[in-house]
Amino acid sequence: MSQTKLIATAAESLESFREWLRHEIAKSADVGYVGADFAMSIDQMGMSSVHVVRLTGEIEKLLGLELDPSFMYDFDSVDEMCVTLLKMREGRRSREAES
Repeated sequence: MSQTKLIATAAESLESFREWLRHEIAKSADVGYVGADFAMSIDQMGMSSVHVVRLTGEIEKLLGLELDPSFMYDFDSVDEMCVTLLKMREGRRSREAES
C-alpha cells in the first residue's frame, strides 16, 4: 500500500491505524518495521523522546485528538495504546455529533 493511501485510510479502522503506526514506528524506533511488536511498549521499542513527541503530533493530526506526549508511555503495549486512541476518537466524534 502506498504511503499516501496508508495515511488516507489510517483513521478508518484499528487495522489500518496499526499499519500506519507500524510504518511511523519503523522510521523512529530501534526495532524497525519487522521488529515493531505491538505487544511491546513504545519505550521497549527504543523510541527517543524526540520521536515520541513527533509521533504524538502525527497521531493528533490524524485522529483529531489533543494528547500529551507522555501519554504514549502510559501503556504496557502499543496494541493497548491503539485501542485506547481509537476509542478516544470515537468518543470525540460522538460528542461532536450530539452538539
